[in-house]
Amino acid sequence: MRPECARVMDALGGPLPPELAAHAASCEDCRAITEGFGALGALPQAPLSEPPERSRTQALRELAAHPRASPWWRELLVLLAVFGGVMGGGLFALGRRGWVNNAASPAVVAGLALLILVLVGGGAFIALAPARRRPAWGLIGGGAAG
Repeated sequence: MRPECARVMDALGGPLPPELAAHAASCEDCRAITEGFGALGALPQAPLSEPPERSRTQALRELAAHPRASPWWRELLVLLAVFGGVMGGGLFALGRRGWVNNAASPAVVAGLALLILVLVGGGAFIALAPARRRPAWGLIGGGAAG
């Protein structure tokens, strides 16, 4: 591929300058590319159709029934409640009188469960909070270290 070929590819979509048009006429690769690009441009564009009236009225009915979206933190609270329930079940199942007869002190087990809940909840917060689209590297690093 020559530099002229790269310039021809950069100029696709518009009229080619005379020197590039001469190169495209003499170069087999550039001729194939420009002909293929021209064939794509000749395809008919599909007309935009109006949405059916039934779906329009259904959408307007839904918007009238629920005019405002629920706040993002409600979903976060639901996730945290589920995570807390799973952690509580895990504490009872894997605790001192559970399946594994854990010999660690209850404070250590509860502290570890709370740490895991905070890290998992932090992940849910990062995923759902609208203002935080950049990852919180401190939370991710803490989760990886934990």
